[in-house]
Amino acid sequence: MDIDVLNSKLISSIDDKYPIGLAYGKIGICIYFYYLSRWEDNEEYRLIADKLLDKVINELSNNQDFNISVEYGLAGIAIGISHLVKEKFVRGDINEILEEVDNQIFKLLVF
Repeated sequence: MDIDVLNSKLISSIDDKYPIGLAYGKIGICIYFYYLSRWEDNEEYRLIADKLLDKVINELSNNQDFNISVEYGLAGIAIGISHLVKEKFVRGDINEILEEVDNQIFKLLVF
């Protein structure tokens, strides 16, 4: 199967109900498209990754129903975002970027 066809199917399968986790969700696919944009020098893939990252961040702000797991939850999202910053796909202060995630993890652990 052609990689472009596979990528198109992947993009078309992502909707608002798609999970946001690292292993099976938007942040994992976001990382994939950032790497693909770098490997193929393709701006379109970077834009897709940017949109996915925006969706993840918006959903983090609008939803309080998360678990802490690496595969599905907040820990995986934090690892994914941290990786994107370290690999220079996105820029920013990692402490500021992850402040909201850290706060949600703290609330889940304490309460």
